[in-house]
Amino acid sequence: MKRIEIPITKRMEISITKRTNIFEIVPVNTLLHKFNNNIELSKEDLISLYDIYNVIRHNLTKEDKNILSEILSHRNIKNDMAMIFDCDPSSVTDSIDELEAEPDKYVVLLNNLRIDDKNIDNVYPKLRYISGNCEAPFIEEINNRFPALESIGSHASFRNIITSEGLENLRSIGGGAMFGSLLNATGLVNLEYIGDFALFNSLVDSQGLENLKYIGGNAYFNRINDTYGLQSLLYLGGESFFNPSINQTSLEALRVRLNIDSYHRKKVK
Repeated sequence: MKRIEIPITKRMEISITKRTNIFEIVPVNTLLHKFNNNIELSKEDLISLYDIYNVIRHNLTKEDKNILSEILSHRNIKNDMAMIFDCDPSSVTDSIDELEAEPDKYVVLLNNLRIDDKNIDNVYPKLRYISGNCEAPFIEEINNRFPALESIGSHASFRNIITSEGLENLRSIGGGAMFGSLLNATGLVNLEYIGDFALFNSLVDSQGLENLKYIGGNAYFNRINDTYGLQSLLYLGGESFFNPSINQTSLEALRVRLNIDSYHRKKVK
């Protein structure tokens, strides 16, 4: 096994500030030490190594990325995913055909998933992690389609769903979150992290988003009446768009907490 030689004094530790302190993570230095000394990685180590909850990728130096890539090149991803999600390696797949043939079997999909007329009736009762995009552009309700889903590695496109019921276990979306038609967010009660834009421009009530801590890009809340449901939000990486008649007290409290100098009050059409 190739040893990675990097002087500790010259490395930059991952810096997780108040804005991004969402999930407990294992520092790159710790992973590097274990790799160089052939120490077995724990479940918590693997969660950070694979960035299951999407919180590390935005805080890595180029050096960090090179280190993680080298460590990953020596890993068996199916075995690691099985350890992370407490399942058998046979429950991990990168094949859409395998998933659709036995949708009740798989816990981890190392691929994109698109719901269309070919698989619109499928239910994925054990699926906890999708490493790529998850798209369901034509359905209006999730129902019991993803009862166990915890994390989506890239974009989540649910642009036509009007209720979030059925997504109660979803904690993290690595890319943008497209919920443009959503009228009720109470099913997103455990959502903590959105890596890119957050499109919630049909919501009139922010209830259900009380655990949301991070939005990496622009935030579109064009119709909400107040921001009290965003009480845990610690970081907003882009611009924010709010209802011009929003409760000003709640908006000012949000502005102060996020240190936002200005925000947009977009007219409701």
